[in-house]
Amino acid sequence: MKYPPFLFRLLAIASLAGTLTTIARVPVAFAEDKPALSKKARDQAKKAFSEGQKAFESGDYEAAYQSFKKANDVAPTPHAQFWMAMSLAGAKKTEEAIPALEALLNDPDAAKLGDEKLGQAKSKLEELRATLVAEVKLASSPAGASVTVDGKAQPGETPMTLKLQPGKHKLEIKAPAHQTEQLELDVKTGDHVDKQVTLTPTPAGPAPMPATPVKKLPPTLPPPPPEKHSMVPAYVCLGGAAIGATVGTIFGIKALKRKASFNRYPTTKKANETELDALIADVGFGFMLTLGV
Repeated sequence: MKYPPFLFRLLAIASLAGTLTTIARVPVAFAEDKPALSKKARDQAKKAFSEGQKAFESGDYEAAYQSFKKANDVAPTPHAQFWMAMSLAGAKKTEEAIPALEALLNDPDAAKLGDEKLGQAKSKLEELRATLVAEVKLASSPAGASVTVDGKAQPGETPMTLKLQPGKHKLEIKAPAHQTEQLELDVKTGDHVDKQVTLTPTPAGPAPMPATPVKKLPPTLPPPPPEKHSMVPAYVCLGGAAIGATVGTIFGIKALKRKASFNRYPTTKKANETELDALIADVGFGFMLTLGV
């Protein structure tokens, strides 16, 4: 029984569809192969691409890279290049993965990957760039200086090795008795930089003026306590004055009486007695005045 020619064509198409189903994403990768590529070359590329997919999914990134590279060498496509770069990233070969991703994204044919894979490639490139830092070996004279990077204090003292993200940074180096030095760096991914900073001693200020000695005054002695005067002499004088006043009063009264009696009956005796009483009274009053003063 003979089959019509179109039936053979249908069977060939079905066979090809079954083969493509066993290698995920391979149809997209090689659907646009150039017509000049032989069937044998296409089969080799598909086989290598399929082996790369299996190795990548099992975590064998080294084998995956080699398989994807083999497929790309036979039939260069952005799909193979994408998986080559992702395999390098999976193998922790950051310094090789970054340029591979950059080359892929700069390739005009990268649009054939589709938005999803392009987004994955860009995200992976940013992630890898963030992990690959610049290394700055910083030394100072004198050693033992403290360092701040972008205002953040760094642990330890110079000499030290700083791990900096790519970009511009402002460093401050400080040491006791020295002026603070500022350093601006613009580093790139993977840079290895050696920096030596010489700190300037802080200028000495003017010598302090000698302190004027303060003369110590002799301690002020408290005034002597007032002398205590005895009141005995005053009491004696007052007592004598009282006696004088008493005597003067008594004899003054007697003198007045005797004078009245003399005026009625004048005699020489009365005159003498009156004069004597008056004299004693005068003496008593005089004694009183003298002692009172």
